[in-house]
Formats: sequence, structure tokens, C-alpha cells
Amino acid sequence: MIRMITLVLADCEMKISPEHIEKSRSRTDLVHFSLLLAQDSELAEERELRTIIHTRENKVYQFEADIEVPQKLEDFEDMLVKTYHGDLPEGITYSEETL
Repeated sequence: MIRMITLVLADCEMKISPEHIEKSRSRTDLVHFSLLLAQDSELAEERELRTIIHTRENKVYQFEADIEVPQKLEDFEDMLVKTYHGDLPEGITYSEETL
């Protein structure tokens, strides 16, 4: 039997625009750090952890168990801006909905 745990980071303060992340209204550092901690867990190593990020603007990013979060904050932010344009890395889904 395969078990899957879902970690939800709800109501995250991340303001993403087409060109960049608005630093004055975002705490991507906290989200990034939380994802790195989760990725370093035993559940993640066994591919049993899925992570969902929900922003205050009802944007939802789902990270499957096999996705590797970039180690550098700048690379993570670049990845988020790319997802805004539909350039999703394999293992990440994006939608706009309420949780």
C-alpha cells in the first residue's frame, strides 16, 4: 500500500507578476525555506510527500513527490515567474482556485 502525505502551505504572501516577484509584498523566502525543509524529510526521500502552496491571491502550486526545489532563492523565484507564463517544470501543477 502506497501512502501519500500532503503538506499545505495556505494563505502564503507571494505576489507574482509577469516580470518578477514583488519583493515589497512577498515572503517567498519563507515559502522556499519551508519547501527545502520538507524536501529534506524522510517522507520526501521515500517519494511520499506532496506539497501544495496556496497564495492569498488564490493561486495554487502543487509540487509532486519527485520534484526538486532549487537550492537558491533566486532560482526558486525564477521558477515561480516561469510558471506564471505556463512554463511548468515536470512535477508542478498550477491553478487558480480557493482551498
